[in-house]
Amino acid sequence: MSYGIEITGTDTGGSYTVTDTALDLVNYAVVATGTGYQVDLTSTQGQRPILLVNGGTATANQAKVISSLFSGTIRIFKRISFTTNVNGTKEIDTIANATGLSWILLKDMTGITPAASAGTYGIQIFTSAGATAFDSRGLLTNTTATIKAVWGPGTIGGNNGSLSTNEDLYSDSAWFFYQSVSEGDSLSGALWNVSGSFRGVRLQNWINLGVGEEFGGSGTTHFTNFSTIVLGE
Repeated sequence: MSYGIEITGTDTGGSYTVTDTALDLVNYAVVATGTGYQVDLTSTQGQRPILLVNGGTATANQAKVISSLFSGTIRIFKRISFTTNVNGTKEIDTIANATGLSWILLKDMTGITPAASAGTYGIQIFTSAGATAFDSRGLLTNTTATIKAVWGPGTIGGNNGSLSTNEDLYSDSAWFFYQSVSEGDSLSGALWNVSGSFRGVRLQNWINLGVGEEFGGSGTTHFTNFSTIVLGE
């Protein structure tokens, strides 16, 4: 690198790049944490907000699939139970607000509005492309988040596939989706089990079109994860 700032870190796995202005890396920061079934991402979202959730911290959400839909900029989370008939066909049974859901919201520096009290002082670092890589005024909380695992598309099975054996981890919720209509149900979300042989964080990713039942088979098709899944704490 002939100009700018490069920061490297080290751990048991060796050295790694924390930031490098020549690589156009943009830093993320935790902007809010809380509990509840609604999270407002606000209109300033930056490149891609990361909303991590944990369904294992409230008893009512445990062993239920946590999924969500958008309403404007607000992400509304539901706890969903499903039934499975003798043919293996799954159908959504109950849907309720995921009250008590723990969440952590991260935004990249381009999506953070500094507090009015921050003034015009601090440290700013720009990438070679001119984007804000770091702005000390954007550190709105003292909370940090650590990425513990990243699963690429097509790597985890959609029929209770294991994302982690640690039920304390949070999952990125960008890929959550559900639909329950007369033509068939579909569900994509994470399930937190705090005990038993399936303890940990699991994936449910399937669609029920009813095809196959007429031949005595399952009407549900399971898929591996379509998107990258990020786990953190």
